[in-house]
Amino acid sequence: MKNHMLRLAIVALISAFCCSGIANAQRITAPAPGSGTQHDVGPVQGTTSTPAVDIVSGTPGFSTFAQIVTATGIIDTLRGSGPYTIFAPSDEAFARMPSGELQNLLRPENRDRLRAIVQYWVVPQAITVTGTIHGPTTYQTMEGDNVTVNKTASGAYTVNGANIVERDVQASNGMAQIVDSVLIPNRRTPTDTPKNPTH
Repeated sequence: MKNHMLRLAIVALISAFCCSGIANAQRITAPAPGSGTQHDVGPVQGTTSTPAVDIVSGTPGFSTFAQIVTATGIIDTLRGSGPYTIFAPSDEAFARMPSGELQNLLRPENRDRLRAIVQYWVVPQAITVTGTIHGPTTYQTMEGDNVTVNKTASGAYTVNGANIVERDVQASNGMAQIVDSVLIPNRRTPTDTPKNPTH
């Protein structure tokens, strides 16, 4: 019930956000909410015939991602030839944000900040994590700041400390990496700071 109410609030805020004058923004009807458990998410199926942003947006459990990317007006860019890697948060990741943070970001006066956050999820190159990342590796995002992808001692992969829960989802214009937390510029875990950046 809590997640259901949160999603309804997000839909209402995004609708208001879309009407605030963002060029080329469209309203998107959110998929019917599920039970609010991890079982509502994915798995995300890769295909070399579809852009990464559309693969993620069309997967159950990513309705908030789909609406925000569209509302910020950069979806057409992300449908281009790229290559792009998108660190895409699921609805569950948005639900883990501190209370009120997403609602605040969706206010019309914060639309530039929200657009910058979406751009921070995007690296303008195709990143294959499995078998390629062996330690802290930095990449510059579309927003301009860096993200750090790492392989932990247990063999898990992270980006800025967020777990990459589905890796290397292939797309026609790059990759999607599914994360369990929403990446915010200038917010990282202290242990995720790279010692030897390689990119």
